[in-house]
Amino acid sequence: MPAVSFFSDLSAEFLGEYHAEHPVQASSLGLARYDDLLDDLSEEGFERRRRSDDRWLARFRAVDPTTLSFDEAIDRDLLIASLTERAIYDEWESWRRNPDTYMNPGLEGVFILFLHRLRPEVDLVRSAVARLRGIPAQLDAGRANLRPEPG
Repeated sequence: MPAVSFFSDLSAEFLGEYHAEHPVQASSLGLARYDDLLDDLSEEGFERRRRSDDRWLARFRAVDPTTLSFDEAIDRDLLIASLTERAIYDEWESWRRNPDTYMNPGLEGVFILFLHRLRPEVDLVRSAVARLRGIPAQLDAGRANLRPEPG
């Protein structure tokens, strides 16, 4: 398989997984199929995403940039930089320290639906209600995950 097709397929696979794990961000990008969902903010959700990021970082690093087009090599480097940044933040476990982690996705997730208005209002309202119903689970995750700073 040519490198161009391979990298395109690899990137598409990564983005598909990423959007499924970050539905609020996917909605902000205009991907309406995620509009009823909120991010999984459980400890397992954060750990699953960290493990996935580690695997993706290794996969993108393994791609030889000399086999890629100029644009693909830039995309590869950008993905590596983004995944490296997330790995750095993952070590700090901000999801254990920052209460905004649990408030913002639900509130932003509803706001973003009406900001873009990519679907009929009745559909947006249904999605907003679905997201609002998910907020208590996110707050429960926050209560379970947040730890006071070491004093």
